[in-house]
Amino acid sequence: MSSQEQKENPEPGGTPPGGPAHRNDDNPIASAIEEARNLYRRGDIQAAESLLDRQIEISHHNSSVICLAGILAFEYRSFNRAIHLVSRATLLEPDNPDFHKSLGDILAEKGNREAACLQYEKALELQPAAGDVMLRLADLRIQLNQLSSVADFLTRLFDRNPLDAAVNGALAYVYDKIQHVNKANFHYRIYACHSKDHDCYDLPRQTRDCLFFSAEEARSAAIERQSVNQTVAVKSTQLCYYFGRPLDDAPDNLIALDPNTAIEFFTTSQYRIPAEVRFDPRNPEEVHSASILAVFMDQIRVALQLRSDKETELAAAQEPEFPPNGPLRVFLAASRLTIVMQHSSRGLARAFERLGCRVCFLIEENDYQEITLAHRMATMRAFNPHITLSINHLNNGGLHPAVFNFAWWQDAMPNISSGQPLALRERDFLYSVYPEIDAFLAKCTPAPVERLDFCIDQEIFFPKPPPQRRNKVVFVGSSYALNLSKLPGEEETIRLLRQMVARGEPITDELLAALTTRYQFPASLLRYDTGPIYTHVIRESAVEWLCELAPTLDLEVEVYGRWWEKNPIVAPYFKGLITHGPELARIYNEARYALSVSSYQIKSQRLAEIAACGAIPVVFDARDRAEPPFWENESLLFRTREELRVALTQTPKASPEAIAAAYSFDATARRLLDRVLHVLEGK
Repeated sequence: MSSQEQKENPEPGGTPPGGPAHRNDDNPIASAIEEARNLYRRGDIQAAESLLDRQIEISHHNSSVICLAGILAFEYRSFNRAIHLVSRATLLEPDNPDFHKSLGDILAEKGNREAACLQYEKALELQPAAGDVMLRLADLRIQLNQLSSVADFLTRLFDRNPLDAAVNGALAYVYDKIQHVNKANFHYRIYACHSKDHDCYDLPRQTRDCLFFSAEEARSAAIERQSVNQTVAVKSTQLCYYFGRPLDDAPDNLIALDPNTAIEFFTTSQYRIPAEVRFDPRNPEEVHSASILAVFMDQIRVALQLRSDKETELAAAQEPEFPPNGPLRVFLAASRLTIVMQHSSRGLARAFERLGCRVCFLIEENDYQEITLAHRMATMRAFNPHITLSINHLNNGGLHPAVFNFAWWQDAMPNISSGQPLALRERDFLYSVYPEIDAFLAKCTPAPVERLDFCIDQEIFFPKPPPQRRNKVVFVGSSYALNLSKLPGEEETIRLLRQMVARGEPITDELLAALTTRYQFPASLLRYDTGPIYTHVIRESAVEWLCELAPTLDLEVEVYGRWWEKNPIVAPYFKGLITHGPELARIYNEARYALSVSSYQIKSQRLAEIAACGAIPVVFDARDRAEPPFWENESLLFRTREELRVALTQTPKASPEAIAAAYSFDATARRLLDRVLHVLEGK
């Protein structure tokens, strides 16, 4: 219970937040309570407490009056008095759950979390369905890293009444926090069925990979081929599991499990583990069976973690022998859930192969698989690399000190934006694509960070039709509208910044800081490089200008990416999602001009891919933010709608081919390999 909550319900005759109803209708008591409240408000704390003490002396057996006096003291931050009075009330009436809840609130606010937990547990013993108390207890146990204790306590309540909505909601909350996926979804399914307040526990309701009780139920679901959200941008077909024999003519997303070998199946096959057991939450028998299966599925995750720990330990002890003249072994891993990252990893893998290295590139074979840490470490250990390379991650766990490890950050990932220290080995080398990422890394480690620009695969991105046969201007990239948080002041800020961008006025750091202060935004919201508001304004403005100009151009206008269909200006020219690789190269090869729009950079992977395909790069002019080179002669820069219109009638002073030549996977692989050889030769 916070002091703010108390202020929202000040009436002495009502139910105090976290406290008991005032059960004494004696008007002198009510008057005394109200007078004391007024004295508190005026700051005359001593007079207020003296008045309440006299009233308590008169009504020394009235536990409600004593508790309410304690709550008033708490409201005005007199913690010791509040604890004394509410504790006294609990002694007078130990079976009143509201008293224990109020005392728990006060103790929690004072920072005495252990004692607060004991009071919440007592309140729940007396009132098992008090969902708000369960959540407060769960929050405190999570803060104290005592999740098993609160889970055990709530499980006892669940065993007493398996269909109780509040108990299941609290258990779902706890298991979600500790990432017991199946248990969380099991309890949430019961909660969602039996609770009228489905928004109390903020767990996502979405399609998941499921384990079904029967083969026929699983087959029916598999035939529907529903989509499972793997990330915000990537979906996969739902996997449907059941225990039993394989069915004839089964869809490829329908999988029969043998209960005796299920753990081995998931630890070796790389198929995604089901996140939910599908059952009827109104049927007590199915609830009981599903609870057992949910535990079993989460045990599989534990088995995977144990395997990854073992593989990591074995890999760290495995020293690779460097052959004097033989090829070096290079290991890279990526995920199908990423876009640019997986293609960068694949491009580097091919480049190392062209340089004569032996390469292991690990990635899921289809969208039913998931590369876990256990799978990655087992594959890496079997390969025994001399060199490992990761994009956006350090991934140095399980590496022998002799192994060279290159970590190349292309995005401000949580592993560095959080500022957590990076534990580096002597042969860990850090790279990033932009100065903004350097700043994040500097907060995580004093180690030097080198620049390594984005690369392109010139086996995929190269020119085909000559410029005179091209009649399009294209933009490829997603809208950032979904990144917005709809906080108060966001619309006004976007409107102001868009007006300034339209006029070509500079948006300074001082202005962004002032807007952050004015609207009390999180500092990250208006960063010029990663902030969702600023980046949205720049990209949305530029793409809308292009579409507004479309009727006046002698060129077709096409926009590819995600979420532009929601923008009425862009929607008529929106052609859908385009996959990276040959399909993207085809689009750029059809274009005479292609836009590259960023709020803080000129050089980018998109810029290089456009140039490599023979299109003319038309680039938003972010030179006030960007790191050189700016490629002013090889591209066309614009800052306003009119400058964009003029650019789409011109050609650069120099050939854009120079841009493509500067950014290649072969050159990057050669640079990294030379570094390894230099160290080895030095030894």
